[in-house]
Amino acid sequence: MVRASFPKAWIGLAASGLLMALCWGCGSSSGRQAVTGVVTLDGKPLASGSINFQPVPGLKAPSAGAPIENGRFSIPAAQGLLPGEYQVSIIGMQETGRMVQDEQKGQVPELAPIRFREAGSLKAKVEPGKKAHFEFQLTSGK
Repeated sequence: MVRASFPKAWIGLAASGLLMALCWGCGSSSGRQAVTGVVTLDGKPLASGSINFQPVPGLKAPSAGAPIENGRFSIPAAQGLLPGEYQVSIIGMQETGRMVQDEQKGQVPELAPIRFREAGSLKAKVEPGKKAHFEFQLTSGK
């Protein structure tokens, strides 16, 4: 039996090369970008809700969305947006003051949707190579 002997430096170099090759696939080769942001309602963070980014007509890109908690949302790059313009829809929820029965949690505060004056007019533009952070300042539809 012939045994090959390699210097330890070569083994380390080979291991490093293999690790780099494996990590090349770790990045967002899809072109999607992480998206973060803040949503306020009448100057205060929106307590809870959801946000959705829908590509404008003509843009061939996936939509993406996230929950809003304490006025903040975050979409990781793997599920993020491609560069382009998006129509934004936000659904906010507020407590009504009444309690309702939840099958799993028991008595919980009832939530009702919030109406915004800006409904249907929100847009966001994701630019290549730039941080995709958006701030939406909403006003109630009272």
